[in-house]
Amino acid sequence: MTVSTRKTLQETLLALREEYARQLPQTIADLVKSEEIIKKQWNKEDLRQFQQKVHRVAGNAGSFGFLSLSQTARVLDTFLVEILERNTPAEPYELIEINQRLGHIQQAALSPDEPVTATPASKTKSHPIPEKQESTIYLVDDDLQLTAYLAEYLKSYGYNVQVFHNTRGLIDLVQTYPPTLIIMDVMLSEGELAGPQIMAAIQKNRTEPLPVIFISARTDMAARLAAVRANGDAYFNKPLDIVAILNKIKQLIDKKRQKIPHRILIIDDTQRYGERYSKILSQAGLQTAVLKEPLRLIDALDKYPPSLILINTQLQSINAIELAVVLRHQEKYKRLPLIFFAQQFDQTLRRAAVKGIADDFLSDTIEADALVATVVNRLKHTEHQPKTDYLHQDVTTGLYNRQYLLSQLEWMKVTAADNPLIALYISIDSYSGISKILGYQAVDSAMSEIAQFLKQQVNQHDLLARFSESVFVILSTDRSIYEAKALANSIRATIENYVLELNQQQLFTTCSIGLGVYDEEISGGAPIALTQAESACQQAQELGGNRIQLHAKAENLKRDQYRQTYWQETIKSALVNDNFYLVFQPIVGLHGENQKLYDVLLRLHSDDHPEGIKAHEFLPIAEKYGLIEEIDRWVIKQAIMNLMQRYFERESIRLFVRLSPNSIKNSALQGYIRKCLAVSDIPHQSVVFTLSQPTVINQLKESQNFVKDVKALGCQVILQDFNGKTSGFQLAKLLEVDFIKLHPELVKPLVNKPDALENIKQITDKLHTQNTQVIVPFIEDATTLSLLWECAVDYIEGNFIQAPIETLNYDFSG
Repeated sequence: MTVSTRKTLQETLLALREEYARQLPQTIADLVKSEEIIKKQWNKEDLRQFQQKVHRVAGNAGSFGFLSLSQTARVLDTFLVEILERNTPAEPYELIEINQRLGHIQQAALSPDEPVTATPASKTKSHPIPEKQESTIYLVDDDLQLTAYLAEYLKSYGYNVQVFHNTRGLIDLVQTYPPTLIIMDVMLSEGELAGPQIMAAIQKNRTEPLPVIFISARTDMAARLAAVRANGDAYFNKPLDIVAILNKIKQLIDKKRQKIPHRILIIDDTQRYGERYSKILSQAGLQTAVLKEPLRLIDALDKYPPSLILINTQLQSINAIELAVVLRHQEKYKRLPLIFFAQQFDQTLRRAAVKGIADDFLSDTIEADALVATVVNRLKHTEHQPKTDYLHQDVTTGLYNRQYLLSQLEWMKVTAADNPLIALYISIDSYSGISKILGYQAVDSAMSEIAQFLKQQVNQHDLLARFSESVFVILSTDRSIYEAKALANSIRATIENYVLELNQQQLFTTCSIGLGVYDEEISGGAPIALTQAESACQQAQELGGNRIQLHAKAENLKRDQYRQTYWQETIKSALVNDNFYLVFQPIVGLHGENQKLYDVLLRLHSDDHPEGIKAHEFLPIAEKYGLIEEIDRWVIKQAIMNLMQRYFERESIRLFVRLSPNSIKNSALQGYIRKCLAVSDIPHQSVVFTLSQPTVINQLKESQNFVKDVKALGCQVILQDFNGKTSGFQLAKLLEVDFIKLHPELVKPLVNKPDALENIKQITDKLHTQNTQVIVPFIEDATTLSLLWECAVDYIEGNFIQAPIETLNYDFSG
C-alpha cells in the first residue's frame, strides 16, 4: 500500500467513524423508544425488534471506536435473547434490569473509547498485501455503516469487494460469478441464521466448498454450529479485529492457490487394510504411502515426513502402542496426529488415548466417506490447534486439563481484584449412554466437538478445562453471578438443541451446570468455588438434569449483587429525579436554652415504605460506588435552602449536617460549601457540620483541614460518637469543636448502671472546661430523661422528645 493510498484510506475511515458518531444519538433514542413500547405492553415481536436493534449496536459500535458501548450492548443482547428463548412475558424485575442496562448503554454512548477524529489503531499494524488479481470478495451484511467501513479496508489492500445488504439472488450470482471468498454475517434481516442458511445452500451445489468467513455479534453455540454446518472456515465476533480478518483472508486464499496435498502414512504389516485405505484417501486428493515394515518407521519418517499417521493396532511384527510411544518420545513428533484402527478397542487402547499416545480411533470396517472425513477433520484440527504444553492439555479436546485448572485456582483469585471467582461445573448428562451405544471413539468425538463450541463461549479472562471424562469447568473472574448464570443458561440451551452426528447416527444430549463462588467473605480458599459448583451440579442432576443450579453461597451472592445493582441505579435515579428528602429531629436544651437546633437526616421516597427508606440502608452502597459525595452535596444544598426559608421568615435555627468520610477527604467540598453560603445570605453559624470520631481518627489531617476551612467561613462543627476516652478529649481540643454528641453506648446503661450517670457527669464537666457543649442522643424514655436532669449536659435528642419529621415546627418553648 502506498503512502497516498494509506492516507486516502485513513481519511475515508475517519469520515465513516465521524458519521457513525453523528448518527449515534438517534440510534440510542430509537432504542429508548423501543424499550418504552415493551414496558407499556408485553409483545414478543416488539421485544424481538428491540433485541435486534441492540444486537446491531453490539456488533458495530466497537468497530467505530465505541468498544465500551459494544460490550455494554452485548450484555443486554444476551439478556434479551434469554427472555425470547423462554417464550414467556418478561417479569417486572427483568423490565427493571432492561431499563438499567439501557441506561448503561446511554452512558457508554456519550463518548468513544478511541477519539473519532483519530486514525484507527489497526492502521499501524502489518497487514498482508494480496495480489490484486483473482481476489474477489463478496461481503454480505445488512449493516450499512459497518460494511462501508470494512469494505474500505479490504479494497485498500487490493481486494475487489462486492457488498450485498441482503441475500436475494446471491445463490445464482455465486454460481455464475464465483468469488474467491465470502464474508457473511450470521444474522441478517431475512432471519437470525440467514447467513449460514444461505451459505449452506451455496455450498451444497459446489464440488469444492467456497472459503467463507462468518462475522457476527452472536457468541452462542447455535450460531457457531450453523456456521460450521455451512462449511465456515472462520468465525469472528463483532467488534471486528480487522487485522485478524485480513490475515485469515490471506491464509485462506494462499491455501486455495497452493493446494498442496497432505501426506498420510499408513502402517500395516497384515496386508489387510493398508492398500484399501490408501486407495480411498488418494481418491480424496491426499498423498498416501503404506509402510509394511513397522520397524523401519524412523527411516520412513525421514524420507516421507507425513501430516498424519494411521496405525493398525493388530500389527504382527511389533506392539502398536509401543511403536506409537517410540514415536512420541521424539520431540518433533509429539504433536503429529496419530490414529489407531482396529477390530475392537480394549482398555489398553483406551488408556493409550488418555496418556496422549493416540489422537483418534477408527473401526477397521469404517465406510470410505467416514474415513476421509475423520482424517481431514483431524488434519484441520491440528492446523488450528494452539501449541499448548501437553503436560497441561487434555489430549482428546485440546483444552486445559484438570491438573492445570487446579494449579491456577488461587492465582486466578489473586488476579481477580475485587471480583468474585465463579466456577461453572458443566456435566454432560448422557455421556455414559453415548459411550454404551456408540463406543469410546464416538464419545470422544462428541466431547471434542462440544469442547470446541465451549471455547467460543469464554473470554480472554476465563479458564476452560476438561475436568473429567464427562465434565468441563469454566473459571470466570470478570462476571457477576447474574452474567455467569446467563452464560450457563446459554450453554445449557444450546447443548439441549444440539444434534450430535456420530457414526451416521443423530443423537441429542443435555447438560447440567452447577455454579459456585469464592470471594473474601467465604472461607475455604479459592477451591471452595469448585466444590460448590460440583455439589450444585449433582443437585441439578438429581432434579432430572438439563438445568442450572446455583450453590446456596452463589445464590446469596447473586441476590447481594442484584441488591447492590438495584440500589446503585435507585440512588442515581433519586439524584436525578429528586427522590431524596430530609427529615429533622429537634435537639432540645435541658436548662432553658431557646436555641432551635435540628439534626438533619436523609430519607429516600419509596412506594413500598410510606415512612421512607432510612439512610443506613443505601449509604454504604452509595459510598462503594462513588455516589456518596454527590449525596452529601445534595444534603448541604437542601439544608441551606431550608435555612434560607427560615431566615426569610425571621426565624433563627441551626441545622446539623452529617458528612461522609469521602467528602471530608475531598478538599473541593469546601469550595462547594463556600459557593452555597455565598448565594444564601444566611448566618453561616447556622450550619453545623457533623463529623464522627472514628472518621476523624482515620483521617486526622484531612479532618483538621476541613474543620479549619469551614470555621474560617463561620460555620460550626460537632464531633459525634464521642467515646469519653482520653483520645476523644484530645481530638475535641485539637479541632476546637463547638459540640460533642456522646456515643449511644454511653447512654444506654443509664437506667441500670448508676456509675454510667457519674461517667457522663465527668465527661460533661471536662468538656465544658474546653468550651464545648454536650449533646446526649437516643433519649427513648422518661427515666433516662429524668436522670439527665442531674447532669450538666446542654442538649438532648431522641424519639422520646420527638421522632424525625419533615417540618421544622417543633415548639422549643415547652
